Amino acid sequence: MADPLLTSLCTICHIQAPKYKCPRCGTRTCSLTCVKKHKKWSSCNGERDPTVFIPREKLKTDAGIDHDYNFLTKIERSVERTEKILREERNILPQEETTSRPPPSKRARPHKGRSRGRVTFEENSRRWDRNSIQRMRQLGINVTSLPYGMARAKENKSSWNKRTRTMNWQVEWLEWEDVAPTGKGNEPKPSRILHKLLDEVPLYIGFAESQEYHRQRQLSDQERVQEKKQKALDEKRKTTASGQDVATTAWTGGEYVLQDSSTTTWSNMVLGSHTPVVLKDRYRFFFLKPRTPSREPQKLIPLRSTDNLVTILPGLDIVEFPTICVLPGDSTAVPDGYVVESRPGKPKKRQASGLVEYSSDEEGEPMEEGSDEQGEVDDTTSSSGSDSSDMSD
Repeated sequence: MADPLLTSLCTICHIQAPKYKCPRCGTRTCSLTCVKKHKKWSSCNGERDPTVFIPREKLKTDAGIDHDYNFLTKIERSVERTEKILREERNILPQEETTSRPPPSKRARPHKGRSRGRVTFEENSRRWDRNSIQRMRQLGINVTSLPYGMARAKENKSSWNKRTRTMNWQVEWLEWEDVAPTGKGNEPKPSRILHKLLDEVPLYIGFAESQEYHRQRQLSDQERVQEKKQKALDEKRKTTASGQDVATTAWTGGEYVLQDSSTTTWSNMVLGSHTPVVLKDRYRFFFLKPRTPSREPQKLIPLRSTDNLVTILPGLDIVEFPTICVLPGDSTAVPDGYVVESRPGKPKKRQASGLVEYSSDEEGEPMEEGSDEQGEVDDTTSSSGSDSSDMSD
């Protein structure tokens, strides 16, 4: 019996008849061991090259159709795998809706969001509430939204508060405990707090609640439970008038209804407690102007501690949500790399006689002050628009 030709045997071991053919280079092998040796010796990845030339005669065969089908299927699987990573792991693409969508209208524009060379995800990205858009339009507030998936866009939790009928803004607080540089390259860095703030609450009250929110997040579960028990115990000891504790023989402050002589308004005050009024002069507040070139110093616009977002945001440039810088009140300096800038002037409108500045009554449509929707405010609502008891839970 004549020996078989080498061309009819495995090109690696030259012993067995070949069973497999490499999709990339066409090398014929007989086993998995020979396939691995071939890839190692020839530096071949074993994947089919979709760009290789195929004669026209082979395209009309079953193998040619399978070649094209496998190429398109590979692209589709690669796209699905990449979208899954971007949606679930990196949260860059919007999540798919579980509910089925209605059939598209004939008049609907296809590929909405694709124009001028830019691709957006307007259909699935987070939208502003209709009431929020109406309020921002009435107050003259312009907000720039970033593309879906960017960090600042994902951090934006601004919403509409139905109870107070106001905007519940996500605010970025940057607090410097000390602005004096300690040495070269050791400039103090600010601490960053993200917390919500109703647009009609003063800055010093909103910042105090943001600090409390940040402190609560730093506590462990055991410390949080212990603090909740202590808070419940203090509530039981509170009396409607000043009295003496039998156990400790200590006098506790009680609630008194007092009337302000200047405004003739009545308010409840707790004897011995620290009122938020002392926080007005403890900090200095500045609005950080966004989109400043890196080669230029960051620009700060001074604010009053009693200002709220309704009076601050109109006329300013806002990217997703405002950034408020907080500096110590006993210092007049600003951190290195920052400069103080005056607030931009009011916009002007053109009339027949020339340019005339807006008056305070002409800057926008007046809000309805006497409506029930604007006036109803829950006593338990904090400046962030949430119940104050949610923090301890």
